[in-house]
Amino acid sequence: MKSIHVFSEGLRQASKRPKLVLVLYLVPLVGALALSFLAWASLAPALGHSLFAQEVIAGRWFGVWQDFAKSPENHLSLVIGPGLALAFFATVILQVLLSAGVITSLFGDRAARGGDFFTGIRHFAWPFFRSFLWFFIGFALAAGACGVVMQRFFKLAENQADARWDVVGVLVGSLLFALLYVPLRGAYELSRMAVVRHGDRKTLRGFFRALGSVLRHPLLFFPLYAAFFMAVVALHGAFGLVRSEFTVSNWLGIFAVALAHQLVMAVRAFLQLGFMAANKEAYLLLGEAGYCQPKTQPQQAVAEPSPVEDVFA
Repeated sequence: MKSIHVFSEGLRQASKRPKLVLVLYLVPLVGALALSFLAWASLAPALGHSLFAQEVIAGRWFGVWQDFAKSPENHLSLVIGPGLALAFFATVILQVLLSAGVITSLFGDRAARGGDFFTGIRHFAWPFFRSFLWFFIGFALAAGACGVVMQRFFKLAENQADARWDVVGVLVGSLLFALLYVPLRGAYELSRMAVVRHGDRKTLRGFFRALGSVLRHPLLFFPLYAAFFMAVVALHGAFGLVRSEFTVSNWLGIFAVALAHQLVMAVRAFLQLGFMAANKEAYLLLGEAGYCQPKTQPQQAVAEPSPVEDVFA
């Protein structure tokens, strides 16, 4: 199948670009470190070397959290509320900005402006932000539609007093979201590839044209995206299973868990780069179409003079 070839080729290209993997690994780490610093600034004065801290190290989190949440020294609402929103917003901006350089590097000399990482950021950052806007609008509409469908099933379960309708609602909503998300994400990725490959900037036109290509090739994109999704789920699921078997009781255990989590995030960055490279391969497989090229105006035919007109000219 073409999707298997594209999947394996994406992972192969990602394995040859450790610097790009490092870039993608550092993007969420920046937001996480900022949140950690804010949380530390809120928790350190209240906990310090107190009994609270000893209870946290011993693994009894819930009781400590209840006591601390009622304390006047609790300022975590600023971290969990505005701080989390700011970190998420900054992470999205960094991801879109750096993806311009990453995708340009993946194309190399075939890119319209050359294959340099920083050249890609300089020339394609703004078209990438516009492409993300179109994708986000479609994503929000798809999520809203799925939410409405799930609410209908939840209401039916309440009226029928049957919790099985809740399960059906979750399954139907999830399936509907997948059917909507894959074409939208595929169109987003293909339009970005076209921007880098040809240097065109009609991103809205490119998004809809790329959406048509994805819908015409469902056997390429749906298995491909499902494979990457399952890889990420398996990665975090394996970490969760291993983590649940151990109780952190000292600083060495905390350090080991933090290190293991960062290894998981590094593998996730590798998969993310493989996903980008796979989309690039899918774009090449579809013929490197100029999705974002402006609509050309048909040239008006110029009537040639007749022989009679030549005589009297």
